[in-house]
Amino acid sequence: MIRKFMLISGASGLLLYKTSFEIESSDRIQQPDGKSGLVAGLITALIDFSQKQIQVPFTHMKFETLALHVVDMMVFVSRSQQQRVICCLESDSEDDERFGRLVASELLFAFVDEYAEKLADMSARAENYEALFQEFSSKIYFIMENLATPIMRDLEEKEGVKYAILLKPSMSEYDYNILSAVWYPVRHPNHTVVLAEVQSFLNVAADIMSDSSSSMVSAKLGKNILIRKLEKATLVVVCRSAASYKARLPDIERCISSLRHVFGLLDFLKGT
Repeated sequence: MIRKFMLISGASGLLLYKTSFEIESSDRIQQPDGKSGLVAGLITALIDFSQKQIQVPFTHMKFETLALHVVDMMVFVSRSQQQRVICCLESDSEDDERFGRLVASELLFAFVDEYAEKLADMSARAENYEALFQEFSSKIYFIMENLATPIMRDLEEKEGVKYAILLKPSMSEYDYNILSAVWYPVRHPNHTVVLAEVQSFLNVAADIMSDSSSSMVSAKLGKNILIRKLEKATLVVVCRSAASYKARLPDIERCISSLRHVFGLLDFLKGT
């Protein structure tokens, strides 16, 4: 599970923004403290050392119980001036490294896209940096929600996958049997047909199990189609053959694990 992240100025090592996804730390969201500032400086020093002495970027560090995922990029804050911005994200040690890097990258890209002008302003007035980025908190939920797109795209681009679709439930109280929209891809050419077909299948499954306390979790159609109900969405994966389906099962499970991490983050953010 993602625990927390911080955004750092690579030029000075200053902490620009930090937040936590841990319940016990939620009352301290955004509050830079001495320890966080020290960590920001150490991360910056590690990146500089790796780049200058080893000529390779520092991107990941794993400990017994946690892992650090580091992404940095150079940003033009003026026509002639660049500034490095770093995202350091902390997760549980067993979390997938690619997922941690994806989350860190999306947070960094969104931050830079939103605040390029303020980064330049910070360069001129460093004493006011803490107040410049507080509103980034309001962006994080939507960044996390949009993580479904690169996660699903990665699965869909695997060899042997014909297409992958993520369907949203209605905005009312969640009901697996009421689907309202295509979450991914945003512009699926046959979204109405797909929604109707999956909706019909779920309705039939619910009718069959109406006398039971159990509900359908997953279904396989033929030898190459999977329907999997998740906490906040329904996943449909269509492979080109039975062999492709078998070969892509680990990728499908990795996609599901990443989506569940995203759903957990969304639940936390909605409750804070």
